[in-house]
Amino acid sequence: SPVPRPHSHHQLPHPLPVRLLAPQHRLLLCELHPRDHARLTRTFSRHSNARVLCEDGYARLKADLPPSESRALAFIDPAYELRDEPTRLIEALAAAFQRFAHGVYMIWYPLTGKVDHGRLLREFVRLDPPKTLRLELQPHALAAGAVASGLLIVNPPFAAITSLTAALDYLTRALATPGASKCDWLVPEDR
Repeated sequence: SPVPRPHSHHQLPHPLPVRLLAPQHRLLLCELHPRDHARLTRTFSRHSNARVLCEDGYARLKADLPPSESRALAFIDPAYELRDEPTRLIEALAAAFQRFAHGVYMIWYPLTGKVDHGRLLREFVRLDPPKTLRLELQPHALAAGAVASGLLIVNPPFAAITSLTAALDYLTRALATPGASKCDWLVPEDR
């Protein structure tokens, strides 16, 4: 994520990205928060095809697109702590779509807190992005922090859509009852 953010983390014995990182894959992680950067560095230290940088993620996104591979996933997890974060995100996505329109992008956003997620989504749609799936989960009894959140998936792989909707159904039953969830096309493929 492009800006530091204080929060607690739990170390997993075998983090999912490590288990999914095949020898032919490349993984580039950007983290500015010193403690999080150190943890990521330790986690991926034995993987020659993974790099952890203490750099602004938006700058790296611009520098690294298009990738040498024909397929790539960019996961963008902003902290949304700075006032201009939504603007920086939209500007970075506009540049990314121009440079690598068929890439897969996953963008996390909070549904509660200081960020006007409705405005963020309207600004996103104004970019005229490729097809975009929207997933949102909002528990009924909100705890402290960004519990209610959404995920935009630009150019989602067709085979993943069924798994994503099943995962959202499970999370809704496990975490959000009687809250709400949403899975729809924010930007349809056939517009």
